[in-house]
Order: sequence, then structure tokens, then C-alpha cells
Amino acid sequence: KELIIAKTFLSNRSNMNVIDVGANIGGFTLPVAKLISKNNGKLIAFEPQRIVFQQLCANIFINRLDNVYTHNIALGKKCDDIKVPELNFWKSQNVGGLSLDPNIRKKLKDEALKGLNFSNDETGEEFLTRQMTLDSLSIDFKINLIKVDIEGYELDFFIGASKTIKNTNFPPIIFELWEGKTWYEEKAGETRKFLMKLGYNFEKFGREILAQHPNHPVQCKIIRENNRVTLSLKP
Repeated sequence: KELIIAKTFLSNRSNMNVIDVGANIGGFTLPVAKLISKNNGKLIAFEPQRIVFQQLCANIFINRLDNVYTHNIALGKKCDDIKVPELNFWKSQNVGGLSLDPNIRKKLKDEALKGLNFSNDETGEEFLTRQMTLDSLSIDFKINLIKVDIEGYELDFFIGASKTIKNTNFPPIIFELWEGKTWYEEKAGETRKFLMKLGYNFEKFGREILAQHPNHPVQCKIIRENNRVTLSLKP
């Protein structure tokens, strides 16, 4: 669903710049970068896991996407070095589901033991990764869309990106917010409240949430009618 929303905002528009936070191996990065490359657009991708980042870069190279800029760093609410667990890629079931929050990782492991979630097998080794805030990167270009999928770490990212979001005229944001996890409800509520304080409104679209600010010049309207969902863009 996030690709449908992204294409609605980006198709047939020039100089579109996209930020992909939690790019994984490129499931969102690749098709979006291909789409905007036709009209001088660029995509900046962030992925903190060492091996996953290498796969991302390989996929970008194979697809000859010279409009993608990759960063092997985490984005959070402060600048610091963090330790990211290394996964056994032969046994792990969802390498993209690794959270940077140790408490969330523990909760997800507990769910996996109960058969309520995919399981990941950690090797016991850790990779020292630099965590930055988006604000600290001093973005000096217009941002047209932000996609965030970082396994429960979304609030931390938004806190560290708030100045950039304000300074780039409140771009639309596509993000996933877990539902049905009682242990995550408080943080989910805090995440919504934080974006609401910035002035964002929410529209749920499948598993994703589309956050739009009324001051932004381009709005996407989600129309639900007769069990069908369509999108319309209002420039």
C-alpha cells in the first residue's frame, strides 16, 4: 500500500526528493527511485543493519539507480553510537523486523516464542553503528515525501527530525504504527500525539498511516466507496 500512496504523490512530477528511513533491502527504495529518476528525482535511504545495508547497495547497483544515496546509519532522537545485533541470516525469519530498541526486541522475542510473531536468531555479536538525527544532517533540499518503517522506533525518529520536517514545509509521511500490541499502545499514542502537535492529520491505508499537514501544497485524498479504495491528488 505504501507504494500506491508514494506513486500518487510522485508520478509525473519533477525534482521529487524522497527519504526512506528503514530501507531494508530496497522493497520501497527500488521502485520509487525508478519512478522519480525519470524526472530528476533523488532518494536518500537509511539502513543501520550491516549485512542488510550491503544487500540494499547491491540491489541499487544491479538496477543502475544512480539517483539513490545510501547511508549505513540509524536515525533516532539523538546522535550517539548504538549497538545493533548481528543476525543469523540462515535461521532468521524476518531480518527487516529487527528493532533498534532493546526493550522492543525483547517483547518481539516473547511474541515469537508464543508463535505470535516471526523469530530472528541473533548470533550474539553486535555491530557498532552511528545513530544520527535527521536534523543533524542539515538537509538543504526540498523533501517531498518521507517513508518510515523502523519497527517501533518511529517516535524516536520523529523527535530527531522535527526541525527538518518544519523547515521543509511539512512533507507527507508514510509510516507503520503497530496495532494490537498492548505493550506498544502507550508509545503508539505518543507517536500520534507528537505528529498531531506538529499539525499532521492521519489517514489509515491498509497497514500504513498517511500523515498529511494542511499547510502542505499537495494533498492526497483517500476515497472509500463500495469496498474500493482510490486515491486522488489535489495540487
